[in-house]
Amino acid sequence: MLRSTLLHRLAPLTFLLAAPLGAQDLGPPVSTEERIRALEDTVRRQAQKIERLEAASGETDPARIEAAVDRYLETKEDEGELTKLTAGWDGKFFVKSEDDAFRLEIGGYGDTSGRFFQREYGGVDTWYFREVRPHLYGYLWKDCEFKLQLGLEASSVRMMDGWINLRHIPEAQLKFGQFKQPFGLDQLTGTEVLEFAERSILGKNFAPSRDPSVQLHGKLFEGLIEYAAAVSNGDGLNAGDSNDEKDFAGRVVVTPFKKTENWWVKGLRLGGNATHGVQGKSLGGRTFLTAGDSAWFRFASGVESVSTLDRVGADFAWYVGPASIKGEWNRLTYDDLVLRGATRAQDVRRDFLADGYYVSASYLLTGEDRTAAVV
Repeated sequence: MLRSTLLHRLAPLTFLLAAPLGAQDLGPPVSTEERIRALEDTVRRQAQKIERLEAASGETDPARIEAAVDRYLETKEDEGELTKLTAGWDGKFFVKSEDDAFRLEIGGYGDTSGRFFQREYGGVDTWYFREVRPHLYGYLWKDCEFKLQLGLEASSVRMMDGWINLRHIPEAQLKFGQFKQPFGLDQLTGTEVLEFAERSILGKNFAPSRDPSVQLHGKLFEGLIEYAAAVSNGDGLNAGDSNDEKDFAGRVVVTPFKKTENWWVKGLRLGGNATHGVQGKSLGGRTFLTAGDSAWFRFASGVESVSTLDRVGADFAWYVGPASIKGEWNRLTYDDLVLRGATRAQDVRRDFLADGYYVSASYLLTGEDRTAAVV
């Protein structure tokens, strides 16, 4: 339709250009070549107008659009403004940019367990899913690291980890969100690399574990010293704070022989950590559990913490080739627990202290060198 309109418009113009001039003086004579050139210019302008109208009406050839887009993208790639994406598997499914500045991983883990008790201990024999943890992990421009991990245990869905870590300066990284507090070798060891099926009851009962927090952390002197200092709510997983006070946690790990070539001591790591916080909440019914989740201590109903909760701990890990020895000691102290009486004079006030330790040893029968994973 557009082309027909053009022909109808050009026909009178062609007639006028071809017709001889009348007797009136209309200026200097126009040569045939000039007339043809004027006609070509007019046709060219009309053709450009048609192309614009066709593009606006969606009638442009898709192949031409695709070719134009390809040329544009090739130009941007040559100028370094675009990078190609690749996908694959390197232990995890990933999508990343060619220069590795951007990366997204899709992963997770899960395991099922069975618990069976001697009858005098009263537990229920059962099979169950202990942990099912899908996650997304990645980084943007290499310096903005992030992770989202869900927990799908016990017919519920909970956010376990959800954090962003700004790591432009390795010695002073800033992490915020929900994550494990910097306390305890056992608690900070990932489930995927635990030597045993269960964590120690020390870490399970004493360590603060996950909490909404802000943390400053990093590695100094090429990794000889690692540190972390966090400020958290102090009320645990997915919980808002129950008071105006914040909890503090700090940890330092030293690998003194990391730079040596001595196979025997290269993998020795020494750690220490502590927490401090004002609780101001009820502890009634809180339990300390065995590895099989049987209660071995429970606070009486009505017990309140009206002062501070402090933790201290020290640990070591010694990796020699495929072998490892680990040990940890923790102490937990509540100052001024109160069991309310009928009157204030009948209140019972006590301090509470509990400590414990463990030592473990392992050896990889397949012979992998575990030192490389920690230094």
